[in-house]
Amino acid sequence: MATANSVSSSYLSVATEATERPAAGSMGWRSGENTPTLQAVLKDLSPLPQYTVFLGICEDGLPLLMNLANPSAGSILVMGDQAFANKSLVRSLLASMIALIPPDQAQITLVSPGLAGCEVITRDESGFPTLGSRPEEVSDLIWKYTALTEERLYGHRHGPVKVLVIDGLESLILHLDQAGLEHLDWLVLHGPRCGVWVVASQDLERVKFFDDHLVHAFGTRLLGPIGSPQLATYLSGTQPEVLASLIPGVQFCVVMEEEVVKFWLPRLDGSQADDPLIRALAPSS
Repeated sequence: MATANSVSSSYLSVATEATERPAAGSMGWRSGENTPTLQAVLKDLSPLPQYTVFLGICEDGLPLLMNLANPSAGSILVMGDQAFANKSLVRSLLASMIALIPPDQAQITLVSPGLAGCEVITRDESGFPTLGSRPEEVSDLIWKYTALTEERLYGHRHGPVKVLVIDGLESLILHLDQAGLEHLDWLVLHGPRCGVWVVASQDLERVKFFDDHLVHAFGTRLLGPIGSPQLATYLSGTQPEVLASLIPGVQFCVVMEEEVVKFWLPRLDGSQADDPLIRALAPSS
């Protein structure tokens, strides 16, 4: 049974033991065939430590994990040239979170910015999602999470993990004034150590300007295919051909202690894909 003992870092773990599972390349993952479902993978890995989130399967077949009880990873930024590829990883991460962590222990809010405003879906401690379109309240939402982080940071108040998922960081910032941007930057930087996580995706093809300070506030970058050699090198610190060779929508990489770790996404089965939070991130949405 796989364990979550880290061999690469203190916050993103590659399990030290594999289940009876061949390397990812020999399973047809490279061609997108015979890809296991998330449900099957999690069944093989069970039991996992509390607050564990499954990210994907590494090239050698071992699982890539993170734990929301350990703030060392920092906030998570998913970046790549194509929005549909970024959505695939965020959908998989959310599905893993929903499958592994009870709703009374991790509450999720998804923000999907658009031209008319921001659609907001929240899954509270009951596990039932609520949907609303609240374009005028985006800054208030960021402030709400910032205030909660301050309460926990200075007042030692405890509570369930909160996860703010931003589907399109480049679009969200267009809805924020300067104060909202400052609150978001502070939240991204300090939230995880208070159990308040930001998971955001950024479609590099749609970025009008690159906010270096905000990007570097994210502790972990999960990178998909990036065609620009200069941008790929800047974001990963590695050879640009590594990111250019990734398969869109199914393969990503993360830099762990100066080592590039490639990983593959599992498939989502019907029940997982039909969850309102996951459905809201469908490529056609």
